[in-house]
Amino acid sequence: MGVGFRYVRLNSLFAKEFSRKAQFSLESVLNWESQHTLEPPYPDAANVAQPLDFNSANARYFWEIFFHVPHLIAHRLHSEFDYIGAENWLHNIFNPQIRVQALNPPPQEEYRYWACRPLAEPGIASYELDNLGDPDAIAYSEPLHYRKNIFIFYVNNLIARGDMLYRQLTRPPSTKPNCIM
Repeated sequence: MGVGFRYVRLNSLFAKEFSRKAQFSLESVLNWESQHTLEPPYPDAANVAQPLDFNSANARYFWEIFFHVPHLIAHRLHSEFDYIGAENWLHNIFNPQIRVQALNPPPQEEYRYWACRPLAEPGIASYELDNLGDPDAIAYSEPLHYRKNIFIFYVNNLIARGDMLYRQLTRPPSTKPNCIM
C-alpha cells in the first residue's frame, strides 16, 4: 500500500510573463487575461497547464496585485480629491460602464462588470475559520463583502466628484455633474 502525494506549488513561475507585460503597460498586467496566465504543469499532471491559483500558497500575493494595490491607490487618490484618477484605478476592479471583454476565458454573466478575478470566484471558507475577527479573512472566504465595498466606494467616488463640480461657481461646470451621474 503506497502513500499518494500531491504536488503543491510553493512558488509561481509567471514572473517573466508579468515582467514582459509590465514593460508594455500596467493595464496589461492587471487585465483579465493576465489573471488567467497559465502556470507550467505539475510533473504528474499530464502536461495540463493551470491558470493562476488564487487559493494556492501565493494566493495573498495574487490578491495584493490584482485587488489590494488598485484599491489602495484608488482610495489614496480619492482622499487627495483626485476623483477621476480614483475612478480609473477602480476600473481595474469594477467598471459598470463596460463589460469585461475577455477572450480567455470570458467571465460568467453575473460577474461581467468585475475585472478582478478573485471577486468573480467563490471564496475559501478556511480563511474565515483561521481568523474569525479579521474582516479581510471574512471577505476572502466570501468575496461578496469586497464586491459590496468596492461598489459603495465607486458610488461614493462619483458623488464626491459631482459635489466637487457643484462647488465650482462657474456656469459650465454645473452641467458636468449631471453627465457624471
